[in-house]
Amino acid sequence: MGKRKKKTNKKYIAIASTILFVIVLICIGAGVSNIDEAANAVAETASAITNSIASSWKVQDEDENKPAKSADGTLEMHTIDVGQGDSILFIQGNSTLLIDTGTKAKGKIVVEYLKKLGIKKIDILIGTHPHDDHMGGMAEVIKNFEVGVLYTPDYKEDDITTTWYMEFLNAIDEKNVKWKYPNLGENLKIGEADVKFLAPNSEKYTNKNNYSIATKISYGETDILLTGDAEELAENEILEAGYNIEAEIFKAGHHGSDSSNSEEFINKVKPKYVVISCKYGNTYGHPKEKVMEFFEKKDISVYRTDEVGSIVMTTNRKGYFI
Repeated sequence: MGKRKKKTNKKYIAIASTILFVIVLICIGAGVSNIDEAANAVAETASAITNSIASSWKVQDEDENKPAKSADGTLEMHTIDVGQGDSILFIQGNSTLLIDTGTKAKGKIVVEYLKKLGIKKIDILIGTHPHDDHMGGMAEVIKNFEVGVLYTPDYKEDDITTTWYMEFLNAIDEKNVKWKYPNLGENLKIGEADVKFLAPNSEKYTNKNNYSIATKISYGETDILLTGDAEELAENEILEAGYNIEAEIFKAGHHGSDSSNSEEFINKVKPKYVVISCKYGNTYGHPKEKVMEFFEKKDISVYRTDEVGSIVMTTNRKGYFI
């Protein structure tokens, strides 16, 4: 369960048909009757045609010294494969937003990913909630990039003494990062895209997941909703607050857990696409079968990092490219 339906690519069918047709003509023209000779002819011809196609489709490496910039008039969403965790990058024009950084162990992967894109500054950095799989790599990211402003929830407990959190606090002090808490309904800008905070809606929770900062990013006619690990309690608070949460793209809550992604909440979001960030074979069983069955029932296309690796979605204000 949970795998999206694959659509046949007509271009590939046409190419395959051409290859077979050419091979048949070569064999007939050469008068090949021996099976071994025919096999060799097929292999040599297929190899030549395949190499020619591959050469024409080759993608040139990006210039690592070139600053990051989205294509003119587009917003890019990069769901970086950090295993069992979250790290989502947005680029609009020359502006960047990074939501979460994966675990402490995956921080270097996030840094390498951003550097390959030519990113030198993160205009807005958001840590959704104080769990290692979302904020563990924060120190590594802060050490390597200029940060415009950092947002985290106003978590009032003083019992976070883990190594990654101490390193995070030290990195903030060393780089003198501007650190703020989100104001609900506050509107920020990343280039020409709007960023709005929708949660957390209470000051104190017994479950750290519910402190998750939820954001809605709007660009033209395209809306993207991200809720961190917010569980059903926090989802209900978002609904009760009366926010417009309809979004074409939804980053599944809590890696596709059934303690999040309630049917009532998803019915309000009405997504066309869902992105799930999780590790292949994770011990939590994410995403849960119940959730995947509901997405399938609603005919929602699902993309998962445990199946395809990092996922890049691009919108030109109207359409989507994945």
